[in-house]
Amino acid sequence: MVRNCSIRAVLSLLAVSGAAALETGRWRYGSVSWRRKDPEASTQSRKVIFTVESAWRYSHGSMVKFGTDQKAKAGDMIKILASDGQDPLFAFGDGNVTARFDVEVVHVDPIQDLLMGRSSFEWDYWARGPWDASLTLCCRVAENQNGMKSILLSSTVDLTNSTVYGSPRVRMIPHVALQ
Repeated sequence: MVRNCSIRAVLSLLAVSGAAALETGRWRYGSVSWRRKDPEASTQSRKVIFTVESAWRYSHGSMVKFGTDQKAKAGDMIKILASDGQDPLFAFGDGNVTARFDVEVVHVDPIQDLLMGRSSFEWDYWARGPWDASLTLCCRVAENQNGMKSILLSSTVDLTNSTVYGSPRVRMIPHVALQ
């Protein structure tokens, strides 16, 4: 009995490590921006809304509608879970972190193998900052420069100037390969 359990454990470990070795990445590109939640209500407010715009490899097995095994389509919600042993983490810059990374699917292009999505995080800072908020996750699509490496997207939140309503919104620029 002990020997069978040991063999099963070894086989399970090999299966998991083999699956990790086959991982080819799923993240293509993205950006993080923020805005004050209600800039007109009070210049004293420290509530902000972060927006993460992201693009993913649609053919990756994790690009399914949450709670199902159906490929995601526009309007669906997908959950980005750990990849290659690294959980996606959104750090607000004040010592607080969330591992919840839900993506609302905005557009799917199966021909380009592309899924584009948007995520939002609301946060109430205890002081005006500045704070360096960041998103880290794994892994870039293997064919991209720096493929199969971790991603770090960041934005500085500075609420000291009441006339600043948020960060610039950086539009995503896709990776283009010409042949």
